[in-house]
This record gives sequence, C-alpha cells and structure tokens, in this order.
Amino acid sequence: MTGDYSDSLIYTQLLKFPKETTILDAGCGEGVVTEELAGKGYDVIGLDMNFSSPLVIPGDITRMPFKDDSFELVLLLDVIEHVDFTSQISALVEVKRVLHPGGHLILSVPNLAHLTSRIKFLISGSLVRTADIKKHPGDRPVNEMSSLIESCGFRITSRTGISPTFPLFYQIVERYPSRSLLLYNLNSVNVPPTLST
Repeated sequence: MTGDYSDSLIYTQLLKFPKETTILDAGCGEGVVTEELAGKGYDVIGLDMNFSSPLVIPGDITRMPFKDDSFELVLLLDVIEHVDFTSQISALVEVKRVLHPGGHLILSVPNLAHLTSRIKFLISGSLVRTADIKKHPGDRPVNEMSSLIESCGFRITSRTGISPTFPLFYQIVERYPSRSLLLYNLNSVNVPPTLST
C-alpha cells in the first residue's frame, strides 16, 4: 500500500479476502487507502467526518449512514484512538451493526503501554503518548483496547505488534524520523505475532 511495515501487515490480511468482499474503510481520512484498494479492484467505500470524494462518504463512525449487515469487512486503521472513551463503545457497536454476521474487522491502534512508555512511567510517573491527548483522547494500552473490543461482541482471532519500542531506538526514531527509517525497519522486522482467541 503506502510502503511502510504496518501497511504490509494490513495488506497481508486483506489478501485473505476475495476482491468482491464488501469493505468499509471507516475513519479513512482523505481516503488514501480507500483509493488504493479500489485501484487494486476491491469493492471498498470510505467514511470520514472531515472529507468526501467519489469513494468517501461523509459521516460519523458512531452513527454510520449504512444499513445493518452492509459489509463483510470493516477497516478501522488508526482511528479509534481519536475517539473519546465513551464514544469508542458507540463506534464499535456501529461497526458490529454494519458487519454481516461472521464479518471481519481489521483494526490498528497505537499501544500506549509500549516498553519505552512503561520505563518512563516507572521513572517519572508519566507515559510516552503517541500523540497529544487532544488528538488521541481514546489512547489506551493495547490489552485494555482488546478487552473493549471483546466486550462489544468481537472475537479477536489474531493480534500482531508492529514495532517493539526499545528506549534508545524509540528516541532516535522519534527525534530523527526521516534519517532513521533503516533503524525502524530493523527494529520492526522480527516482531512475533501474538494469537488470541
């Protein structure tokens, strides 16, 4: 897709589905992934509060303008952390509503409790946030997010980490992102998947 490691993980998951699968890219922003998938022949539509295009319908993920059971697959890629805690439940219930019975959700989130964040918390009592609290009001540790997802009626079939955040690597990548892509890629390649049922 756009060439980074997280996109390749998502694309690997998408390859499990036939191109005729009805896909909703919820909270898709400017629809970059939506357009890319449509260009590859997928049956996809995007939804976003702040953008519309021929492939992106304006709308709120907590009150989607779709009928029940409209999609076989919903993508929620780096979206749910932008929604406050209370609205996260509404968003996930809406995703469940628009999914066909037996449908699938591919969701990606940052992990608030990554290794660097835990070390900083032990030393200073504060976490390393993935973005300002105003931008990510729903940031939570990944295990807490998993529990929330399951409480909304989903069954997690796999969970994969993208990048372990070793303190020195994290600081270098955070400070010099354009000059540390190789370090980021080396740090990310050997992440084993975690399976959960």
